[in-house]
Amino acid sequence: EFSQKFIHKFETIMEGMGIKETKILEDDKEGKKQSYPKPEFEDKNPPMTFLVSLNDHPIIKFTNGSRFFGKGGVTSPDMLKDNLTNDLSATGEESAMILEQKINLQPGQTRTIYFLYGYIPEGFEIESLAKKYEKDVANTFIKSCEQWKKERIKFKIKDEAWVDREVFWHYYYLRGAMTYDSYFKEHILSQGHVYQYIIGFQGAARDPLQHALPFIYINPGIVKNVIRYTLKTTFKSGEIPYGITGSGQLIPLPIKPSDQEMWLLWLTSEYILATRDTDFLD
Repeated sequence: EFSQKFIHKFETIMEGMGIKETKILEDDKEGKKQSYPKPEFEDKNPPMTFLVSLNDHPIIKFTNGSRFFGKGGVTSPDMLKDNLTNDLSATGEESAMILEQKINLQPGQTRTIYFLYGYIPEGFEIESLAKKYEKDVANTFIKSCEQWKKERIKFKIKDEAWVDREVFWHYYYLRGAMTYDSYFKEHILSQGHVYQYIIGFQGAARDPLQHALPFIYINPGIVKNVIRYTLKTTFKSGEIPYGITGSGQLIPLPIKPSDQEMWLLWLTSEYILATRDTDFLD
């Protein structure tokens, strides 16, 4: 498969607090990136990933996932019984980012350790993200929960409290599906599921236009992102493609649904009527 063509290059970062990983195609070991990327069926320049400790300094950095887990797998990794050594030499499919810390606990004592894992989009730096989250890391989860409550859809029915909880869950699930497209440089409410993660495309175009409708009244910025994303994919003739695959590439399908443009007009008109933001049309 295409993903198997990448070499994984690992480096220690932040004075030994973590590891970063860069993917390089075997036939492009210099890792050159185009200044103005063209649409491609495969993303040849996936973003850098990283793993950083947010409290104690790791004593070991290791990248051979196959050796670490061995026959014991995730529940009982083989190398938990052995001493790890600093080794970033694994670069193939077997690779992983593994940090080891030494912790001393008294009887009955507990301690929570924190790590930051993610990818770095264009315009961001690992160091600044780590500093942002290490300041009050013990309360990050609580703050995140509170933040979810600030912008949400509420639907309260007397003696039926479960309805509002269900709506809150659906809101969380929908809002959590919003991702950033680095080619079109817009956010999109991805349908996910089999379309995104098995077939491998973002579609159909009507779906995010439907999904964005409730955000008109609680987070109109999301709506504008979805509209701009759709317009950036539109042909000069006004036809909206069924979907996008790879990195900005129109998916080659013979079907041409007649309703896609109607959904774009519906979402845009609802947004303008609700917000009176006519400047957006400029």
